Amino acid sequence: MQTLDLNQIKTPCWLFDPEIVVANYQHFTTLFENAKIAYAFKANPHPAFATSLIQAGAHFCVVSTPHLKQLLALNVNPQRIVYSHTIKSLDEIQFALQAGVRCFACDSLAEIDKWPISKRQRKFLSV
Repeated sequence: MQTLDLNQIKTPCWLFDPEIVVANYQHFTTLFENAKIAYAFKANPHPAFATSLIQAGAHFCVVSTPHLKQLLALNVNPQRIVYSHTIKSLDEIQFALQAGVRCFACDSLAEIDKWPISKRQRKFLSV
């Protein structure tokens, strides 16, 4: 961990520690032993957090194609990613499926109707 001289910081700021993020993630997973807990990537997509969480074996939750691409570029197994935006374009669905994502959130029949019939047997996460 890096030490900072707080007297040199001239403006309010946030200080984040990836080790604390990982520790909190790991603690949270112990509270729900039968569930796969996914880190909400939109909360803080900084590569330092992602890298630390990847090394800890975390699952991730994304709501956009850019965030999905960022995790894929970090070699996250797409089966450890939940695409949780409840309103997705056909292009977003197709990209995520081609990337290997197999867990999606859908909160209406209209969302499910967007899916090709051949892909509907996939597992869906209902939020």
